[in-house]
Amino acid sequence: VGDDGPVPPPAPLPSGFTYDDDEEYRNQVDGSIVSDGAYAPEVNKWTTLMTDGTNAVIHRPGKEMTLEEGMLILYNDLKDLSEYDDRTIEGYWEKLLPTVSYLGTSNAYKVKQALRVAYRAHRSQMRKSGEPFIIHPVEVALLLSGMKMDAETVMAGLLHDTVEDTDLTFEQVEAMFGKEVKNIVEGETKVSKLPKLAFADYADEQAENLRQMFVAMTDDYRIIIVKLADRLHNMRTLRHMKPEKQKKISRETLDIFAPLAHRMGLWPFKSELEDIAFMYLYPTEYKQLNHRLRERQATIGDTLENSL
Repeated sequence: VGDDGPVPPPAPLPSGFTYDDDEEYRNQVDGSIVSDGAYAPEVNKWTTLMTDGTNAVIHRPGKEMTLEEGMLILYNDLKDLSEYDDRTIEGYWEKLLPTVSYLGTSNAYKVKQALRVAYRAHRSQMRKSGEPFIIHPVEVALLLSGMKMDAETVMAGLLHDTVEDTDLTFEQVEAMFGKEVKNIVEGETKVSKLPKLAFADYADEQAENLRQMFVAMTDDYRIIIVKLADRLHNMRTLRHMKPEKQKKISRETLDIFAPLAHRMGLWPFKSELEDIAFMYLYPTEYKQLNHRLRERQATIGDTLENSL
């Protein structure tokens, strides 16, 4: 018996399947990834994940699906990955696994399932660099696990763009990974829209208002941390954007995100965000300052060596 009453029995699998048929996928459909060990009611609205970037999931025509039909689609959707897809996912997982080992076996398994879902959702998408889009959420997850964030935050990092950029829904995220993960993904999606509300050349007062709105809109600090990790990786790959976009994003970063990182005590994030933004906004000054720092470094190095 859970906090909200008796836990319902496991939902029926589609005919032809049993829980013992496939150990690797059993936990994806037996409720162990669902919050509180019970199925979210939205799972019976499950439909095909992203195919060609359409809105088919939200606007699927026809009668309401039964739970059994929804489970069949969910099961098959994750099973339709090719051998190439599986090898690719394993490659990303080999990169992630050493950084999430602190979470324990059970939570690490859930992170891997989030990776599989994120890969499936973003499978046909590419970044401006020409790389597969999945590289971005994987790098965000690596930043989060590098800070030893909890499993829910790392999973949210992997899934943070799925609802905004693919046909996955918040309800589906909750059904698979629980309410906490869904809330972080939803919160990150909402705060991501805030800088777009600002004018191109906003004043310091407006930038401060936006920073305060970020904090006010998030009752969970993990939302801001996921957003900062998302922005940091985007800044690291900003070279692939057009110059005007580079300047706009760098201005947002310098005025909003770097100060937020400072307030959160994320000093390495703050420092790197400022360095990259400064490089794009003031390229001449950046080169001059970099040159002076290298000269000073060499001088200090010589002094230290001679003092030994």
